[in-house]
Order: sequence, then structure tokens, then C-alpha cells
Amino acid sequence: MTNPNKKDWIRLLEDALWAYRTAYRTPLGCLPTGLSLCNLDYDQAGKQRQFQLQELDELRLEAYENSRIYKQKILRKEFRVGQKVLLFNSRLKLIVGKLRSRWDEPFVITNVLPYGAIELKDKHTNNTFQVNGHQIKLFHEGPTPTAGDLETISLMEPTPNEIVAADNQRFEGYIDGCGMCGSIGHSFNDCPILQEPPPPFRPQSVQESSLEDLMKQLTMNNIQFKKNVSATQ
Repeated sequence: MTNPNKKDWIRLLEDALWAYRTAYRTPLGCLPTGLSLCNLDYDQAGKQRQFQLQELDELRLEAYENSRIYKQKILRKEFRVGQKVLLFNSRLKLIVGKLRSRWDEPFVITNVLPYGAIELKDKHTNNTFQVNGHQIKLFHEGPTPTAGDLETISLMEPTPNEIVAADNQRFEGYIDGCGMCGSIGHSFNDCPILQEPPPPFRPQSVQESSLEDLMKQLTMNNIQFKKNVSATQ
């Protein structure tokens, strides 16, 4: 504190600056001239704050209601007993392969319990367990291939004898095959294309011109030739 005569303020200037610079201050976000426009009526400011809190509660309740409606209409999954589903594998793995699926092989639903619980059965071990309905999704099976659509491809490396036999069979088919249509069921001389009879010959009609027409044509050509020669001279 300074003396009553206030002549020793220079001695306390450094302490005042230190206190001002180290004190915690909350920014008002307005210029000093705007402080005169602040609402200093505490009763009115309290009522306005209550209205703002009520509006915030209404917005929160509206967002909660919209979320509930969205979950009921969009995220609701209906499962039935006997359906095949895939189970999401949520176990923690430090190194997960990029191409590895996080959905385990299909399980069969044995019971649908309340509050979203589903009872599944493993077809390999016949064990049943309960999971949350949000962790499963329907398994869509593709068409079952028939015996005629299956093609067997051997992944074993062929032996040298099998390679020689396949080359001989391919070479024999090339010799005995038809060079016209590419089939190996018949030779070149027995090709059905060569056995087909050729289409009948149909001579085109030629319009006969008379001697008088030929003379007229020669005369016109001679006149045209003379005109061309005279034009070039």
C-alpha cells in the first residue's frame, strides 16, 4: 500500500506489474467500450440462462428421440430360428491379415431370446452359445453347383511320363484332325464342309447393245475428244 500522500507509488510499480502479469484473467471477448452494453441485471440474466438451459434440454431430448427412431427402423434386425448367420470376431489381435475376414463361418440360430440376445449352434461341435444380435448378420448362400458344372483341376505336378503322354495325344490329334474346320473327329478329306455341293452357277444377264447404239457412242466420244484438243491449244 502507498502512503496517504501517494508519492511513493514508483516503489511499488514493479510489484504491481508482476501481479498483473501473473494473475489469471478470463477474456470477455469484447472491447472496453462494449462493457457498458453488458446486462448487469442479475435477475434478468438468471432467467435468460434458465431459458437457454431449457432449450438445451429440448435439443438433447429431440436428438435422443431421433436416435431411437433410427435404431428401430434402420438398425433393427429380425432373425428367425433356422437361419444361418455370420458372427463378428471381436477378439483383439496384434497382427491382423488384410485379406482375412473378421466374420466367422456360418452358425445356425436355435433360439431368439428377448432384449436382442440370439442363441447360436456350431454345426461342427454342436455347441450352443448366446451372443448379442448386433454382432451377427445373415449369411446369403449362393446357388448349389450341380455335378455337370463341376470341373476338377489337379494341383499336383505331373510326372514326366504323363507329360510325354499328353504331348503325344495332342500331336496325334493335330495330325488326325481336320485342317478345314479344326475338328479332330474326322480327317481333312471327310470334312462336312468339303462334302457340301457347291451352289449352282447362275450366269448374269448381259444387256446386248445394237450396232446403232455403238456408232452413236463412238461419235459422241470423237466429238468430246476434239473439244478437249481444241481447248488445250
